[in-house]
Amino acid sequence: MKYTTKRLRKVCDKLLSVLNSISEEKVYAPTFDKWSIKDSVAHINGWNIQRVVDLENILSGEEMKKIDDFDAFNEVSVSERKEYDWSYILKEYVDSCEKMIESFEKVPGEMFNDPIWTGSSLTIQKLLEIDTNHIE
Repeated sequence: MKYTTKRLRKVCDKLLSVLNSISEEKVYAPTFDKWSIKDSVAHINGWNIQRVVDLENILSGEEMKKIDDFDAFNEVSVSERKEYDWSYILKEYVDSCEKMIESFEKVPGEMFNDPIWTGSSLTIQKLLEIDTNHIE
């Protein structure tokens, strides 16, 4: 399947529609292991925001930061947002999706399949696939 920013936008919008249908009291209840829906969205927001930084770095000729410990990154993303209410997290989700899509759209087509790091098979196209699947 071809991963595009159009598909990423559709996936972001679909999740937003689901999130808008959930009562506020339910978003705070633990549902996924130890995380609530709010925590799960906070974790997505953290990755969306990191991807914007990654793409900005790549476009400016800098190397993308490698994150080796995904669990630690997730915990930081959730804990940094613990004190925020659901409306803040939801707005951050909308904003971070939009900024991430805009960042992918700034990437010249010829760069989409270039390796991000020397000797790596990870490309911007693969990041787009990862991010689309992550939200989906």
